Amino acid sequence: MVVVTEIPYGGVYYRVSAPPRADWERDYRDAGADGATAFRHWVLWSAVERRPGADTWDAYDAQLDLAARNGMATILAEMLSSAPDWAYLEHPEARMQTRDGRRLDSSQSGGTSTAGWPGLCLDHPTGRELGEAFLTRMATRYRGHPGLGGYDVWNECATYTDEHCYCPATTARFQEWLRRRYGAVEALEESWSRFGLRDFSDVRAPRVRGAYPEVIDWFEFRVDHHQELLRWRIETIRAADPDARITAHGLGRMTSVAAMQAADDWRSAAQVDSFGFTWVAARHDSSSWRHYQAADLTRSAAAGKPFWHSEAQGGPLWLQPQVLGRPASDGRTPSAGQVRLWLLQSLAAGARGVFYPRWRSLLSGPLFGAFSPYRPDGTGTDRSTAASAVMRWFTAPEQAELRRAAPVRGDVALVFLAEAQRFDHAQLGTDGHYEAAADAAYQGLFEAGFQPDWITLDTLDQHAVAYLPYPVALSADSIARLDRWVRHGGTLISESAPGYFDAQGRVRHDALGGALLPLFGVTELTTEFMPDLWAEITMRGAVGGTGAAMRQAYQPVDADVLARYTEGSAALTERAVGAGRAVLIGSSLPLGERQAGRSAAAPLAGLLGRLGVAPATICSDALVTARLHTTGSARFLWLTNATDQPRRVVVGGRHGPSSSAVGVLRGAEGAALEVTRSELTCTVPASDAVVISLGP
Repeated sequence: MVVVTEIPYGGVYYRVSAPPRADWERDYRDAGADGATAFRHWVLWSAVERRPGADTWDAYDAQLDLAARNGMATILAEMLSSAPDWAYLEHPEARMQTRDGRRLDSSQSGGTSTAGWPGLCLDHPTGRELGEAFLTRMATRYRGHPGLGGYDVWNECATYTDEHCYCPATTARFQEWLRRRYGAVEALEESWSRFGLRDFSDVRAPRVRGAYPEVIDWFEFRVDHHQELLRWRIETIRAADPDARITAHGLGRMTSVAAMQAADDWRSAAQVDSFGFTWVAARHDSSSWRHYQAADLTRSAAAGKPFWHSEAQGGPLWLQPQVLGRPASDGRTPSAGQVRLWLLQSLAAGARGVFYPRWRSLLSGPLFGAFSPYRPDGTGTDRSTAASAVMRWFTAPEQAELRRAAPVRGDVALVFLAEAQRFDHAQLGTDGHYEAAADAAYQGLFEAGFQPDWITLDTLDQHAVAYLPYPVALSADSIARLDRWVRHGGTLISESAPGYFDAQGRVRHDALGGALLPLFGVTELTTEFMPDLWAEITMRGAVGGTGAAMRQAYQPVDADVLARYTEGSAALTERAVGAGRAVLIGSSLPLGERQAGRSAAAPLAGLLGRLGVAPATICSDALVTARLHTTGSARFLWLTNATDQPRRVVVGGRHGPSSSAVGVLRGAEGAALEVTRSELTCTVPASDAVVISLGP
């Protein structure tokens, strides 16, 4: 096996339906000339085992041989989710089953323009046996090949829907999971308020959605089971190729991480050698905060391991529902400057590898022409030229120390609460409130100049300041950990009703308003869940703003009031607790500001300023993002400009420049750098970055 290059750069190349075989040698040659060091190929089970027990590997053999001859690495992305048509026909009992009881047949995929999707159920003995045999043959065939760089498992670590699988085999796995959790069926009956069960074998996966314990248990089972299936993939490949290097990537979003798509980036990343994320601006929008949030979330999940922007947009997206009605400039037809900027933003956020979803676009299906920086015939564009220039600069020998550096710890930790997200999804059929509140909190902090880091409670002790978005459901363990952390010196800012529901979605009748309220030194006056009726929730005082999603009013017991609602009740409070502080906001302030058409930057900056929290790196222009990287012995400042005009900025803060060894590593020709003892001034080109060495 070749050693994967320090900074892999390339894209998904072979997807069976494209590119044409006659172009392969030319494409590898041109890719190398443009600085590409790795290709990823989707290894479609349906395209390989075309007849039972008879594999067709010649196309993949050719790809690895070409990689070896051209000094490139190959990442083989297993696609068990594309099962052969004969397997569907010969083993109908192994097909996935939907929530309404339908067995799924083989269907076409827009991602490849080939059939075989969504695959067989890997809980069924036949589905797992056939899938395991395929993975084993793949890893056995290519282990030790000089063109092999590693394996990518479970594309985007997501099942995409909670509509399947509800087959008897998956139900049996759920029953066993419940047996381990509850021990006795009588305990399950009491928890679920579902009586008359004779044994765990009587349990069925819940078909009706709602904030019921059975639904929340089902969602949690799906997360645990997802990790078991991921582990099975990895162990199967490593049994055949003990030296296998394995990567995976998620979606870089807070939405559906726990429920609908059954993924958990932190747990997934713990199982692999490197982790990554998909982020395509055209499918969301091209706002800088969205891009940085996707990367920051993935960096947190990777926990010090290398992480890659595994699917980065390099070209247009046509006719898809996510783009219709949006301006062409919002990622639909990206310019060379946008492609350059997106690469630089990923690198500034700490990514150390970049792949496009297509090195060359598909020629058929709904995703024709999508994502690639190259033309459909494989020839270059101004986008591919711009991308190549960025990666050649970054991978040059003289940037070795810059590549070793990583972003410093963030100013504020945003805490991901799986139980709150599961409850939101169960209650509303979507985790839209949770995602919206989480996104708005990140956006507000980002636009205020802070570096927000997404974390789980497992790493809370590494941070001094934490923010809880939409924490309406909390487990007893989460409550105890948060309480302990604050009393030992942490500063906690929480949105309303923290722990109003327990981890199984029940209102805590013995802790009205939320089990965490005593930490904040208040009691509940009222709690109202009426997002459709609240046009505006106004909070006025030393720190004020507009809330959304819900409204909770307080009676202070041992807390200072920082803001009140218009009728006079307490809306925002602060309390010293042990060595720490606890701040409670009676609504989702960031979401309310966003819905009112404003940025939450000002109220969040005001609140944090009152608490004595300032960004470690302060940039004078909110349209330029500053990120500090360090190796321990060296420091580097990244300044990315997302506008179409040069920006002159002043940068200071606790991580100011050293009196010596300051130099421009990128953008030197136009930066016009000026340095004083505590700050620097420079010009950042449009849709570009300036990177500065700050000295030790």
